[in-house]
Amino acid sequence: MSNCAYRSKLLLVAVLCLVTGSLILAACREVGEKVTPYTDESYTIGAGQAQTLTARLERGGYVEGDVTVRENDIRLYIKDPQNKVVFDTGRFSGSKDFYFAASADGFYTLYLDNTYSLFTSKFVLIHWRAIK
Repeated sequence: MSNCAYRSKLLLVAVLCLVTGSLILAACREVGEKVTPYTDESYTIGAGQAQTLTARLERGGYVEGDVTVRENDIRLYIKDPQNKVVFDTGRFSGSKDFYFAASADGFYTLYLDNTYSLFTSKFVLIHWRAIK
């Protein structure tokens, strides 16, 4: 193979690498712009109390994440814009993953519920995000 042909092939490979790299970088930027980060929050929820979080969702949007209670138990439930319970983990101890998809546009309220407890406060961590 002549030196000129070798250089031409080497140049072609270099150009293909640059074009491919540019396409990959552009795709990564596009994906990166659409990623909604998780929010980490912690609460001490008193006996007989509940902590609420609100998310504006469009139909097909969703909330997801996980809840951890350090001691005892907690309940997570979600109410739709008409104040109807549409998701309920029931009482649980430890950690629980959750995912809920909205059936209609509006504000959805997440409840970290300790209303059933007469004496014990609960320390709760929630790692969550809402995808509209």
